[in-house]
Order: sequence, then structure tokens, then C-alpha cells
Amino acid sequence: AVTSFAMLTSCLQFRTLHVVVLLVFWCYADAVLKKSSRTQDMKCSACTAILSEVKDALDSHNDDNKIRTHSRSSRLYEEKNYKFSELHIMDALDTVCENMVDYAISQPKGRPARYVKYQNTGDAVSLENVNMDDEIGRRLKAQCEEILDEQFEFITEYLYKKKSTVGLSAALCTTAAKWCKTGNDEL
Repeated sequence: AVTSFAMLTSCLQFRTLHVVVLLVFWCYADAVLKKSSRTQDMKCSACTAILSEVKDALDSHNDDNKIRTHSRSSRLYEEKNYKFSELHIMDALDTVCENMVDYAISQPKGRPARYVKYQNTGDAVSLENVNMDDEIGRRLKAQCEEILDEQFEFITEYLYKKKSTVGLSAALCTTAAKWCKTGNDEL
């Protein structure tokens, strides 16, 4: 009877240890998944913030501005719309990450965190649950540079072919890069 009791106690200790290990693993996995979800939300927000800056940079010139370019097939010059010219797109993408220091993180209750612009917009900004820290701007600027390095070709081709920023956020952030869930993009 003593050995069966010892075996039962040993078995219960093993099962208890097994349950504790599973609980620890479950808590760790839950934390990793929540962090992964937060990272995904922030990547989505960064993507839409960057493309908002690209849109603002491209919209800073009206559609009437023209540039003269030399045709590759002849010796003639042709006039092109500057707003969506290769030159203007490249200029806009070269400077867009500098504006990322004007962003903060907003975390409304019950909603995912997102980047919000708090400087130079001309629009009123609600500062409830907003964290404005220089480090946030530096991190977003670095993330901007990383995203543009990864997606430069996609963005330039889209803008040059479509001659519009409409749908760019959905095409890049949701469909191509899969950082945003459907309907989560703002542009």
C-alpha cells in the first residue's frame, strides 16, 4: 500500500509539474502573440503614416506644373506633369522620413496604438492618451527608412503608373506587405 501511495504521489507531482510547465508556456505564448499583434498594428500604422507623408509631399505641387524631359527615342523634348514624374516621386521619397519626428503614439482605450502627427498639420489634434517622446520619432524615422528600402520599387511603380496616391495604402500596407488588416488603412 505504501508503494502505491508513493507512486500516486510521484505521478501527481509529475502531472502538477506538467500543468505548471504548460501554464508557463501558455502565458509566454500569449505574451508573444500580444506583442506580435502590437508589432503588427504599429507596422500598419507606420505604413499608413509614411504613405500619408508621401501623399502630402506629392500634393504640395499642383497638377499644372510641368517639366521638360528629353525623349529617349528622339531628340525632341516633351513636357510631363511634374506631380507624378519620376523626379518628383524620387524627391518625395528621399525626404519623407525626415517628417516622421513629428509623430507621437496614440493609444485610445480599447483600440490598438497608432502613430499620429502632432506638429505642422494645421489641424487640431486630440492629445488624450498620446505619448510624445523624441525616441518615438527616431524609431518611426528608422522604421520609415526600413519600409522605404523594402518597398521602394513597389511605391514608385504604383505612383508612376497610377498617377495617384488613391489606393496606395491598401495596395501596399494591406495587400502587398500584409501589415494591415482589410479596411484598416487610411489612405
